[in-house]
Amino acid sequence: PETLLALLWLLDHGLAGVDGGFCAISIPGKCPKAPPGSGSLKLRPDYQGLLTVSGVGKVLALTIALETGQVSRFATVGDFSSYCRCVGSEHRSNGKKKGSGNVKNGNKYLAWAFVEAANFAVRYEPVVKRFYQRKCAKTMPVVAIKAVAHKLARACYHVMRDRVPFDVQRAFA
Repeated sequence: PETLLALLWLLDHGLAGVDGGFCAISIPGKCPKAPPGSGSLKLRPDYQGLLTVSGVGKVLALTIALETGQVSRFATVGDFSSYCRCVGSEHRSNGKKKGSGNVKNGNKYLAWAFVEAANFAVRYEPVVKRFYQRKCAKTMPVVAIKAVAHKLARACYHVMRDRVPFDVQRAFA
């Protein structure tokens, strides 16, 4: 019953359905990719790809997929990382701070999701943990977690755009 209520809420708020042809899940009669007459829910390939990313489980994958929408709306991986609030908004010239941009620009839910995924990945993925420890040696742990979140956001962009599984060696080499 909870799953049905969640799906109805998603449909009501336009987060699943025919909105630009994007659905994290295919719902018969509501999504163009759903086969007619099928009574079951089917996961989209971009959502399935997100499940392969270290630190991203079912809830975070659904959050990332729904909050991102069409990944093709981001021209570059940097645009996506910026939208996820995973990059700094500070302007520097000749090593001096010249101002800061709009720090509240972007999606706060994606920022939260990638930090949560980073914390989980640091605990359970040895390659990510080594990267995190190298960053911690140079800076504060909060900044190091944000660096891991930035790497995960970049990896998720490529996983969703190219529909390839996540490769931890490639992302954190």
